[in-house]
Amino acid sequence: MIIRAKEISAFVFAVLTVGMLFILTSKLIFLRAEVEELSRREPDVIEITKYIGVTEPKEEESNTNAELMSLGIFTVTAYCPCVECSGGYGRQTATGSLAKAKHTVAVDPEVISYGTTLIIDGEEYIAEDTGSAVKGSVIDIFFDTHKEVNAWGKRKIEIFQLIEEK
Repeated sequence: MIIRAKEISAFVFAVLTVGMLFILTSKLIFLRAEVEELSRREPDVIEITKYIGVTEPKEEESNTNAELMSLGIFTVTAYCPCVECSGGYGRQTATGSLAKAKHTVAVDPEVISYGTTLIIDGEEYIAEDTGSAVKGSVIDIFFDTHKEVNAWGKRKIEIFQLIEEK
């Protein structure tokens, strides 16, 4: 009887696969037994999930002590870190932070102060930057790519400021 290399490698693969399945099954059986033991002793879900590596989802914090104030209708444009959009500044903002998509907007600091939380189309942004074309009632939203900038275009949107109540 002649055994070929393909047959040997197929045999080795099958043995390794069965071995891995055995190890994984054993681990799952062990974890299940631990969970059942813990649930009998202490039904606290957080304690149980701690042992099996499951974390509870965190509820999003809501600003229950906040209100929105309309700042009016603004022209909302977009920019990205490319030289054409940022003039060579890349992600560096006027406030010293690095611009982040879905977070940073450029504003005219004489109209909106840096650090102000703005709501634009239902999304929350922070005023962290300015630009040569951002004057008066203009806001520039930061995106990661020029393709996203082109997709956004230029829009007229009512802007709201998030006011934290003390």
